[in-house]
Amino acid sequence: MDSTFLKGLRVLTHMVDRGGPCGVTALSRELGLPKSNIHRVLKTLEAAGLVRADPATRGYLPTLRLWDLGLRVYDSVDLEREARDLLGEIAGGTGETAIVAVRDGLSARVMASACAHSPRCPVPAGERLPLHEGAIGRILLAHADIPHAERALTDAALPPGGLAWLRADMAESAARGCAVDRGDWNAGQYGVAAPVRDIRGGVMAAIGVTGPIDRYSEDGLTRMQELVTGAAAELSHRFGCAA
Repeated sequence: MDSTFLKGLRVLTHMVDRGGPCGVTALSRELGLPKSNIHRVLKTLEAAGLVRADPATRGYLPTLRLWDLGLRVYDSVDLEREARDLLGEIAGGTGETAIVAVRDGLSARVMASACAHSPRCPVPAGERLPLHEGAIGRILLAHADIPHAERALTDAALPPGGLAWLRADMAESAARGCAVDRGDWNAGQYGVAAPVRDIRGGVMAAIGVTGPIDRYSEDGLTRMQELVTGAAAELSHRFGCAA
């Protein structure tokens, strides 16, 4: 293991986390490294274009080269590809259909899916699902901006009292970290879904699982919740979310 390289990463990460110009003395004190080591690391990072000297403070600042590199990495991460193995684990662990979807207008658009019982998934990629029906749509709705959510709720064909119930469910889902559907709107299906977050913590997608209500059980629902929330956390991590 290259200790010099790791030391450089440590210094650079500390500078980013710290914010503002950093001098050799301050970095030496904060990181517990000799000033000579800090000076050599900073000069190497400067030569690589990752930090620059700040004449006003005689310290150093990270450059936007880091931002450029981060954007390139972020753009190379593909939701369908990254979710594929996780969807397989959810489907295999529950015996049901696993889905990853994004909010697209007033619906949830399926990006990829995996089915435990058939190579032909009953919810194929490209299918659109109502936001108010099922766990996938409802967790996306729970994290939508208020005007968008209100429009979706207004446009939905809800039974009497449904609007108030759905608003309460949105708040509960957001607080719980996942949506749980016991056949509330679509009597033939049940399931669980959790949000997938991007590098800034915003909700970029949802991953979940659904199955026919005749296979419903509370134990099965608990198992679904464990697998789905774990997969959502892993997928969020792959997209740079630190939480």
